[in-house]
Amino acid sequence: MSSNDAAPKARFLVLHDYGMGGVWWWIQARSAREILETFAWIEVVTDPETVAQQEKDGELEEVDIDAPRMPPGLDGLRATRHAQRGRQTATTATTASSKLRCRTDSRAAGQPGRRAVRRGLTSGGAG
Repeated sequence: MSSNDAAPKARFLVLHDYGMGGVWWWIQARSAREILETFAWIEVVTDPETVAQQEKDGELEEVDIDAPRMPPGLDGLRATRHAQRGRQTATTATTASSKLRCRTDSRAAGQPGRRAVRRGLTSGGAG
């Protein structure tokens, strides 16, 4: 359990605007950033008038970000973000591997520039 798991959750109004309309939900989460990192194509709405109107209407579904199941629409946005993160991880690993290969090649060839390549690996690596 990370320290973030213990942080209290708050209620956030979110919108998935698909161009010709949008779908709204309330999400219980630790931060707006957590929502944006969990769901693709979601906007966290902070306009006080909009939030107040949605609270007054009381018609939106409310979900917990840690729930294993999400309502239709939101489930797909979570799956999309998960897939995007998988591609980022693979791309980052490939980039790190290429940088490592460059460093190794430079060392093997005894090139004087190897120190700069090594520095680039540590400061520009896949963090």
